[in-house]
Amino acid sequence: MSNLPVGENWYEIYDIGDGIFKVVEPHLVGFMQANTYVVRGRDDTLLVDAGNGVMPLRPFLAAHGLEPTLVLATHAHADHIGGLYEWPLTLCHSAEAEGLRTLDPDVTLAGSDYDIFDLRTLMTGDDSCSGPIITALPYAGFTSSDYRLRAPQVQAIEEGQVIDLGDRQLEVLHLPGHSPGGVGLWDASNRVLFGGDAIYDGRPYDGLHHSNVADNRRSLQRLLTLNPLVVHGGHFLSMQSERFKQVIEDYLAETACLTRPRQE
Repeated sequence: MSNLPVGENWYEIYDIGDGIFKVVEPHLVGFMQANTYVVRGRDDTLLVDAGNGVMPLRPFLAAHGLEPTLVLATHAHADHIGGLYEWPLTLCHSAEAEGLRTLDPDVTLAGSDYDIFDLRTLMTGDDSCSGPIITALPYAGFTSSDYRLRAPQVQAIEEGQVIDLGDRQLEVLHLPGHSPGGVGLWDASNRVLFGGDAIYDGRPYDGLHHSNVADNRRSLQRLLTLNPLVVHGGHFLSMQSERFKQVIEDYLAETACLTRPRQE
């Protein structure tokens, strides 16, 4: 039996303006606290990612007047996909769609022995990770057998497709690097970018077994050309334009020597 305390509220929700809401799970170790976004449109409401799925997400959103009609996964890592099964269909880039549908550990990073009380069951590439993934229990008596990832139904999407909410259109950007099928969503009319784990307020992470530095650099160089006003990343706080540029430029400078051709 775990000696962790019981968390008071599993989810927290924030109205971040312009019809966008952010949901976080505060009772997880830092790097597993992925952001979930709900984007309200005139005709449809879009859910972007769905957290770890420790507790049901859909009734929580409904209690706050939010009922997504479209669901998209920015990528298929375990901290972003847990609640997707609660909706009838999830959009995911074709490079990861089948892996999400089958919960392939090479895609989700969650091994067949995935245990929310044991970070070592995540394929992070960091052998120093240990201990529970959660910092509190969702309810008294919760055990590892009470939690598992559940496979959603998946429809593949591609670069350039548009998610039309009626009064807001979001273009799908394929942004490989962190993972092969990572995507962002670009609202050109409002200059708003949903970056997934391709870009957030921190060094872009490229240390996973399927990460690729060269792809990451190309994706970030592409994002620089968009000049967004605000960026809602897959982790941490949202960024304004100047911080967004700084994060990318710092990463490009740091990794330049890793992709530069050798001089003969």
